[in-house]
Amino acid sequence: MPEDKHEQLANLRRALVEAMATQKLLAQKLEKHRADLALWEKRLAEHSDDDQIKKEAEKRIPQLKRTMAEIEADMMAQKDSEAQLKATIFRLENKVVSPDYPNVSDLVNTRDTIGRMEKKIMTSEAMAEFSEDKDRETAAAAEAAVIDDELAALKAKMKEKKNN
Repeated sequence: MPEDKHEQLANLRRALVEAMATQKLLAQKLEKHRADLALWEKRLAEHSDDDQIKKEAEKRIPQLKRTMAEIEADMMAQKDSEAQLKATIFRLENKVVSPDYPNVSDLVNTRDTIGRMEKKIMTSEAMAEFSEDKDRETAAAAEAAVIDDELAALKAKMKEKKNN
């Protein structure tokens, strides 16, 4: 499927290049027709007394204006086509580049997994805390035993002195 998207994207880019080239050609044709129109209007103004030039200018000027209007309409259609191609390319590139969104079941599974991990973490933290408490109790018991031994030794010395 991704190859189809890439191929479609390549085809759209080629179409965009063609649309842009056509746009430039239409602009060149329009400029040529504008120059021809200006030339015929100039001839008509300079040779208004020459019937043959007047007749030819009256024939060509409306024809050039119609052609220019058609070219301008084609250019507008070409601009719209170009804009649509660019928008389509943008949408397709974003679909190709961005990963597919996960479906709802994936999200539920992810939430379950996160929940299980949180429980494991809380359990291990509780066990660590319990272990620390036990270690503290053991250390306290050992310290108490040492103190008890010292106290017993001290009592024994006191009894000895008392007996002496």
